[in-house]
Amino acid sequence: LQQSHVNRTGFVSLSMQSPAGVPTITYCRIQPGSQIGGQGDLVHDGNSVVVLEPGQPSSRYDVSHVIERGASDEESCEVAFGHLAGGGLGTVLNPIAAFVNDCVNVVVVLTGSRQTRKWSYLKRVLLPFVSNEILANLDAKSRELPPGSYRAQLALSAFDVQDEVVSDLLRPANRGLGLSTTLEDGVAVMGLHREKILDEATLRKLLFDACDNRGVHQLPVGGSVDTSTAVFEFRLHQSETAYAAGGPQPGGLAPNVQVRESYSRFIVVDLQASDPLAGAQAGQQLSLLAGANLFRSLVAFADVARKLGNAY
Repeated sequence: LQQSHVNRTGFVSLSMQSPAGVPTITYCRIQPGSQIGGQGDLVHDGNSVVVLEPGQPSSRYDVSHVIERGASDEESCEVAFGHLAGGGLGTVLNPIAAFVNDCVNVVVVLTGSRQTRKWSYLKRVLLPFVSNEILANLDAKSRELPPGSYRAQLALSAFDVQDEVVSDLLRPANRGLGLSTTLEDGVAVMGLHREKILDEATLRKLLFDACDNRGVHQLPVGGSVDTSTAVFEFRLHQSETAYAAGGPQPGGLAPNVQVRESYSRFIVVDLQASDPLAGAQAGQQLSLLAGANLFRSLVAFADVARKLGNAY
């Protein structure tokens, strides 16, 4: 994370630095009647968004794709994760197809102000849409391969971070979880519960419960769903069995069997709300206690990043 800037209107500019060769794409969704505190406006100009503020210089933000103003929740998901992903390029830039078919690790970051109610959008539309697309891709892949040659196991885990306290969203009684580094998983949450997925109904129920649990466990004073960061992780283990041409060997010997296994992760990160902390309008929208907690985790993260960059 090179830079995180929230201007006076609350519009967020995130500059992500990825290793060379790693594809990234940024979508910006402008909701109908988008205004900042009853003042200013957001203007769609090609692949840019211009923020207009009375008495202030306008600011311009370039993104990969601007979703048309007025698009429904389902249409916005279709553009980002469905057959319209990547501006009509389909599977070329479809993160779910890459996650299943190419065993790619994917990270989706969702950011926005409280006015967008993105936490509700995440629960009602985005997570159900993603889970349905993942299972549909798995089903299509299993039908394309010879019977009995393909196995897939999907698992789900979820946690949130509120004032640097990590809580398990599948088992909300697990709070104050720690972090560790392993060769297999890199940085991981210790003691985090992971649930194996048997069918779509089970997956949807787990996702709904995880979203609801963001407000169930005891929060710090001023904490809310808008001041926490939630992380949902889909982990996929796939196994494909391939037989050598010609089937079983002469003399009744077993055929030449090759088994290919792969592991991939699809992670959805719902960042805390990106409302400004200064100004009269912001003061009316944010409570005093919530304002003190809003960017605490981001500030701590930036401090850790700076210290990691120090040779000493």
